[in-house]
Amino acid sequence: MNYTAILAGGEGSRLSANGFKPLAQIGDKSLLQISLSRLLPITDKSLIILFNERGKDYNLHNLPELNNPQINYFYAKPPTSLHSMFNIFQKIPSDSGSNHLMVSMIDTIMLKDDFKKFTQFCQTLKPYESAIVTTTFIDDEKPLTLKIDHKNLITKFQVPLETLNVQVTSGIYCFSYQALKEIGSALDRGVQKMRNYLTWLVDNDYPIYAFSVNKTVDVDRPEDILEAQKFIKDEEI
Repeated sequence: MNYTAILAGGEGSRLSANGFKPLAQIGDKSLLQISLSRLLPITDKSLIILFNERGKDYNLHNLPELNNPQINYFYAKPPTSLHSMFNIFQKIPSDSGSNHLMVSMIDTIMLKDDFKKFTQFCQTLKPYESAIVTTTFIDDEKPLTLKIDHKNLITKFQVPLETLNVQVTSGIYCFSYQALKEIGSALDRGVQKMRNYLTWLVDNDYPIYAFSVNKTVDVDRPEDILEAQKFIKDEEI
């Protein structure tokens, strides 16, 4: 991937009243370090990180893991995750020569082997195709549910949880540039949230594959930290 990205623009208020979510510890590593360990090895040109403006209070420039010429981070206070994606995409040169952008939410914990397989799958995508990590493991108050066809193409988002073989998104995406170019138009039409943008893409015949894994952990609450530590205890972060 020429460009990859990490979305770390959320407040993280449910995780800690005083802390900064990217620095939350999972074992002996922060969420930021875990995300970097996944994405940096597959980044050819630049890894772009959007931090919430609260990050300015944490002297992130002193973190050795961010002292890397491939990392381009900036601060913003976008109202929604879709605005964050729009800000990220504007950081990519129009002549980048890439067809896809790998994006991870800062709070998504995925096994290394699963992430490697997803990366390999994304390398097979056609320029107009996208892919999303999905799972049947549901541990979220408001999951983004979906249905797939026999080719693992997503046919519908936001289906009832009771739907047979329902899956949910996991916060790791591989977007085609063609799909990303539609974010501005989606925002102009009043589409505000990532889930509504994904729904809009499918409704407008943009192909998105579901890459299903057994489990991922979304670190939103204090109890999720322990769950994430148990989840990855048998692998080196």
